[in-house]
Amino acid sequence: QLVKLFEDLQSNQKPTRKTGLREALKKKRLEIANENGKPAFTVFTNRVLEQFIQQLPTTKEKLLSIKGFGEKKIEEYADLIIPIIKEYIE
Repeated sequence: QLVKLFEDLQSNQKPTRKTGLREALKKKRLEIANENGKPAFTVFTNRVLEQFIQQLPTTKEKLLSIKGFGEKKIEEYADLIIPIIKEYIE
């Protein structure tokens, strides 16, 4: 996370809450992938990650609107992802 903040500062961009959310979601994705012995992109892709950041879904129903994140992934990962998003909204 510090590397990303440094890169933001170098590029004259202020670090944003969305940067923090992106990093938190990436960290959780990697944690899930490592626990299951899978590549991170199989948990959710970068495109899905960006949709999480743009749409900020806080319910399983809202997660259904994320293209590429269907019922099976919601069943598996929603309870891990939603609290992270809620934390960054508050």
